[in-house]
Amino acid sequence: MDKFTESYGCGSFHGFSRRGIPSPFSCVRYVAEVALLVPFVFILTSCGLIYEDNDCPPGTYLGFRITTDWRLAPEAEPEGMTFSFFREGEANPWMFDFPGRDGGPARLPEGCYGAVGYNNDAAGVVIVNDGSYSGVEATTLPSGLYPDAEDGGFWHGERVMHSPGRLWVAAVAPFRLSPSKAEWTDPFTGKTAALSPPEIIMTPQLATPRIRVEVRDVANLKSVSRVDSWISGLRSGCLLSDIRRPGDRATCPFSLGAASESSLRGSLYTFGLQDAESCLNILTLRFVMSDKTVREFSFDITSALRASPDPTDMLAIVSGVELPDTGSSGGFDVSVDGWTVIRIDITDGSSPG
Repeated sequence: MDKFTESYGCGSFHGFSRRGIPSPFSCVRYVAEVALLVPFVFILTSCGLIYEDNDCPPGTYLGFRITTDWRLAPEAEPEGMTFSFFREGEANPWMFDFPGRDGGPARLPEGCYGAVGYNNDAAGVVIVNDGSYSGVEATTLPSGLYPDAEDGGFWHGERVMHSPGRLWVAAVAPFRLSPSKAEWTDPFTGKTAALSPPEIIMTPQLATPRIRVEVRDVANLKSVSRVDSWISGLRSGCLLSDIRRPGDRATCPFSLGAASESSLRGSLYTFGLQDAESCLNILTLRFVMSDKTVREFSFDITSALRASPDPTDMLAIVSGVELPDTGSSGGFDVSVDGWTVIRIDITDGSSPG
């Protein structure tokens, strides 16, 4: 489906389409009867729901502008943004998609809304429970701990989930739209405004902090065929209206690569740590050796993560992995020839050097 609306509009469910909307924006209106018949979630990686017919409910539509303020995430360069408006007393949101990181013109009926905005190119992120402002949530799909493990399993009582891509989220509630002005409050920043002509300013912030992992002093890494790794005690998702509220516990696998002949590095984005300090973050390393034996090591990295100066970019360093020399190469590439080595300084001035 390649046809898109070229003006303000709304409509019923029409189908899936690749993101990358050529029109200034696309206005989306869910229809309850279709929602009952077609259960769905949004997988933001590659597609979105596009609505293009003109069966708008009768009424008066007021023009306003959606503006994004990226001062909390100046480095963000998303390929597209989605803004959902939940009107009081209605079960389904009005949605607007825009290319790039900026907003643009939109229209809605007069009324009071809760609004959320998020980048729609976050790899692996799924939007669920989208029937209300307070319930709409970002999460990911179930995963396996390693390539030959089944998806949807559990690790010590925690569901194994894919890690998300970089997700930026903004929220405004209440947002009151009238013919003369727009009044709103940003629950993240506490900012309130009443703007005429009507305008809503949304301030996205990072909802998926990164965890970086270094594994040093790995003996006989040359005998390794494959390394699997995962971290427990993470959040399974976040509410778009309040990214600070904790979600269910989750374990997320991620990839480690050779940084030298005796060290490994890797990273993953997450929905953050659980609030309870009693919820431990355990790093598990699973080494498949060239002789088909498997060695597992576990490290408690809770303190290291919680002590990170920047809670959006946490670092854990572990060491002392003793692996046997199997007498044959496992095929794990420990060469760094031809690599571009980038050193990342920690914000407190220290270096992992």
